[in-house]
Amino acid sequence: MAKVNAINNESEELTIDPGASGDSFIQLDINATNEFIMGVDDDDSDAFKISSGSTLGTTDSMVITAAGEITKPRQPAFHAYLPSTVNNVSGTGTVWTFGTSTSFTEVFDVNSDLSNATFTAPVTGRYAFFAACKLTDCSALSDLEIRTAVSNRDINGKMNSRTGTSADYGAQMCCLADMDAADTANFRISAYGEASNRNDIVGGASTTWIGGYLLC
Repeated sequence: MAKVNAINNESEELTIDPGASGDSFIQLDINATNEFIMGVDDDDSDAFKISSGSTLGTTDSMVITAAGEITKPRQPAFHAYLPSTVNNVSGTGTVWTFGTSTSFTEVFDVNSDLSNATFTAPVTGRYAFFAACKLTDCSALSDLEIRTAVSNRDINGKMNSRTGTSADYGAQMCCLADMDAADTANFRISAYGEASNRNDIVGGASTTWIGGYLLC
């Protein structure tokens, strides 16, 4: 990384130019401690970055490519799925919490905020959540409810008003939830209309899954 930069003398303009090679950056410190650095990363196709510490490209919080694409590599986000079918979980209104008896398989978990299908908010903010679930071994299923249960409130997505049937049934939901730091969110499903808890939750990466991210 270049340490010596040319700064021009024009009264209304500041130019930082390392010359033929090297990063063009501004270092922001508190009490001689490198807090944030922002600038152009010469080693990454001249992408503009805001990073923690003193080096572009190591702990990037925001990246803007030369083509204008914007990514946030450290923004909390997760995706996980039920790897195998769980039998006899609901049917008479019994609530089944995702992650019960069978751990979810993580596809990604940026910032490590997910623990077996339970998400803990790292900061206060608004979070987007998504969930999908498929039930099988139905005999007279009439209603199906899927919900995101957060510390402040439950957010339900109910599929109802259908004649009892033996057909497989699926449910999906998406929502925005306000969360305080350290609040938790988990995902639950309950089925109705059966004589017993005979409904099975079908496992699979594209069948029963959850996801979410910090929106703002």
